[in-house]
Amino acid sequence: MSPARLITDLGDLFPATAVAAVVFGWCWAKLDRLMAMSFAVCFMGAVVVDTVLKFGAAQMFPYPDGLSLFQLSSGAPSGHAALATMVYGAAIVLFAGTCRGVAAIAGVLFSVLALAAVLVTRVTLHTHTVADVAAGVAVAGLFVLVFDQVRRRRDHPRGDGAPVLLAGMVVVGVFALISGVRISSTMFL
Repeated sequence: MSPARLITDLGDLFPATAVAAVVFGWCWAKLDRLMAMSFAVCFMGAVVVDTVLKFGAAQMFPYPDGLSLFQLSSGAPSGHAALATMVYGAAIVLFAGTCRGVAAIAGVLFSVLALAAVLVTRVTLHTHTVADVAAGVAVAGLFVLVFDQVRRRRDHPRGDGAPVLLAGMVVVGVFALISGVRISSTMFL
């Protein structure tokens, strides 16, 4: 498997859900149940909205081969982009808004790099257009904003839980990637 294929799979449903489970568990243990449940609802909402839009796009738009980078394709919005945006975007919100110290900065950097890598590889592997990826980011970005609003209203004091969250995301993400399990929407469309 190529490095680009491995990186892009951080946004696949199985690895992204595995990392989302870490984020959920961390919110439950370190923050409160409302934060954990709001993350779960936002994650599921992003998946459902992306899936519904993807079914519609499959009927309306052509396959990505030969399209301009700025045209929507039959794969719009990118599910990998949406899942990566939801999971790593929520992690950025948590690292930046509820954590402190070097590990919080490392967590933000890791999450930004993971998200950027997924977004770039979706286009460079010719599986989506830039428009498809932007649509996926937009769908999940709305849910990340909702999650951030819940976080802001909860007013948690900044803590030192960043090392646990970062380590959990990395370890579970690596194991999910090397497991080889992948769940793609192309299996269902």
